[in-house]
Amino acid sequence: PQPVAGAGMLIGLQILSRLITVLMAQLQVRLASAEAFGAANIQLELVLGTILTFSREGVRNASSRQSSSRNVDAKNAGREKSLQNIALLPILAGIPISLVVMSIYQNHLAPEQLASHPHFHLSCAIFLAGALLELISEPLYIAALRKVQLGPRIWSEGAGLMAKGASTLLCMIWLQRSSLSDGIDLRHSLLPFGVGQFFYGLAFLIVFTVHSISQSGLGSTVELYLFRFGKQRSSTFDKETLKLSKSMTRQNVVKHVLGEADKFAVARLGSLSDQGAYALASNYGSLIARLLYQPIEESARLTFASNLGSSTSKPSKAAMLYARDMLSNLLSFYSLFAMYLVAFCPPLTTPLLTIIAGKRWALETSAPKILAVYGAAYLPAMGFNGLLEGFLQASASSKQLARYDVVLISASGSFVAFLALL
Repeated sequence: PQPVAGAGMLIGLQILSRLITVLMAQLQVRLASAEAFGAANIQLELVLGTILTFSREGVRNASSRQSSSRNVDAKNAGREKSLQNIALLPILAGIPISLVVMSIYQNHLAPEQLASHPHFHLSCAIFLAGALLELISEPLYIAALRKVQLGPRIWSEGAGLMAKGASTLLCMIWLQRSSLSDGIDLRHSLLPFGVGQFFYGLAFLIVFTVHSISQSGLGSTVELYLFRFGKQRSSTFDKETLKLSKSMTRQNVVKHVLGEADKFAVARLGSLSDQGAYALASNYGSLIARLLYQPIEESARLTFASNLGSSTSKPSKAAMLYARDMLSNLLSFYSLFAMYLVAFCPPLTTPLLTIIAGKRWALETSAPKILAVYGAAYLPAMGFNGLLEGFLQASASSKQLARYDVVLISASGSFVAFLALL
């Protein structure tokens, strides 16, 4: 199937884009202070993740289970329009959600040493604009997703990452040369990270727009952004997809709390310097997740959805066997890979950080210890979780997803209670 065939291309493009951005990140790490690096990569990334989770993730996952019809006749034209309306929900919901989340962070959650500086609010505004640009591209993203077109996704992310890295680095250098700061201190160094997020969102939107126009024409691209009302109120949105979107949004909110639990804990309990050390360790550790896990999980999720995710018919025996064998093989591969991580991560983190980040990070911060635990324990768990959850979300019914919600909510509640007691 096409999703499996595209996995190799996804991994190759991910590696190329990541190598370029890692080189740029090396320079950023040496220019930015630990405090600024922590504020940008822990606190602002939590804000961004919260906005995107509430706005788009549930719609994305639900839409992946609805393939696009190549021949749209009168019978299914209405359903296609109702599905396109759902693709607009991330924009309609995302704008107010973005404003509320950023306002709460700026006025109530940001550390005083950040919030008191005049450049802080400018940095947050630019960062927010970048998040909104990502949401504006969502109808284009979902259209490609429903056609099982994996190329646009990875090209847009690659272009966005390179634009983000280059713009962040150039802004840091500009700040130094314009004498706005003595080196790059905490007061000014958040501005480059806001600029970087803006150019990420802009590049992401441009790539998807160019792809859509080249494939479908300008008129069809514009139509993706036109909201259509059905003859009946219930026909404006596809009922099954809307129901799945709500269920998966609830799941993703809870998953966001659990998946970003480490950042929530570090942001609440650690100093900005400790947050910087953790951000550095997690950034390097997550390279494996981004380079290896993400392409495999995206391809597997689409394959599971195309074989098992139909809401109108029961999957065939052949499709079920194919999905089972694929899941089994991937779990075996992940198990072998986890053994290597457990064996080699702890003894190699300090010399590795000395080479790639410098002695300041390797010897004066807690980054080596954090990276060792991250690689030996967290990365294996992350791999299994992402694969199994992708299988569940692509194949489970609404009732099964609701039961899964209960499990996630219970785990999330336990974590929040434990964190509050610390």
